[in-house]
Amino acid sequence: MYMIVPTGKPIAESGSQDDPTVVRNGAAVGKVNVTVGKVNVAVGKVNAAVGKAGAAVGKVNLSVGETISTGGANIPNNKGNTAMTKTTDWLPPGRDAILSMAQDWRVVAAAKATAWNIPADVLKILGALVDAAALALATSRNETTRTPVTTAQCREAFTALTTQMRDTKRRYFLTPPLADSDYIALGLKPHDNKPTPSGPPTAQVIVETTLLGRHELGLKIIYITGVPTDPANKGYRIWYTLLPQDAPPPASPEDLHKSFYTRRHKDRIEFDFGDSGKTAYFAVQIENDGKKGPWGPIVSALIP
Repeated sequence: MYMIVPTGKPIAESGSQDDPTVVRNGAAVGKVNVTVGKVNVAVGKVNAAVGKAGAAVGKVNLSVGETISTGGANIPNNKGNTAMTKTTDWLPPGRDAILSMAQDWRVVAAAKATAWNIPADVLKILGALVDAAALALATSRNETTRTPVTTAQCREAFTALTTQMRDTKRRYFLTPPLADSDYIALGLKPHDNKPTPSGPPTAQVIVETTLLGRHELGLKIIYITGVPTDPANKGYRIWYTLLPQDAPPPASPEDLHKSFYTRRHKDRIEFDFGDSGKTAYFAVQIENDGKKGPWGPIVSALIP
């Protein structure tokens, strides 16, 4: 159905494909769609940015069990992990303990300055850093003065103090004439220069062989009795001999004629090219400064 307009020109009924209004609206809709597409692209960029931010956050997050250092005090980060991280640092844990040690150093080092050749300037710097750390710690713990700034200042004060303590220990506490009583007064562990006495080995071990390559075997020490942490178990004498495949095996470990010594629980042995196809027989004795433990059983392996 058509309608007559003043111009005398017929136009399509609303909703027809020939309706220029509809066409214009369609173009507008197309523009809107394009705009939406741009918005989607922008959203994609935002999501990408969020992804990058997430990656950055992942980098910032410390792994479980990693140690956080704050003012020289090593504090394990145990989120989600109840096992404490072990540290071999000689500084005590916690700022109170560090400050107490530094105060002891201040007194002991001043009394021993001449004997230990500690310059007066070093004592003066150490004393100033001790006072600064004590004031910063008290300020950061006071409810009326605690702010992010004072907390940061406390961390910086303890970093400076522990740095000076490490330098002082390295320069003046690691050489004679310090005695055990001096180390104890400084809160340090005395040097143990005396070896721990241990008797003859009593553990029994066996060697496990693995193929590593042509003419090469891997050897692994496995305990049958005893434990590797026993002070008497200082090293392993691995005895061996090579025989043709059709030859009778050794009757006892005393029939093994070659040997080598190792302190490793895992080692390797290489053979000559002409040894390929032979059978290698092994037995192990634990040794401790010339003292020998019982023989382990004989094992064999084909040399590749």
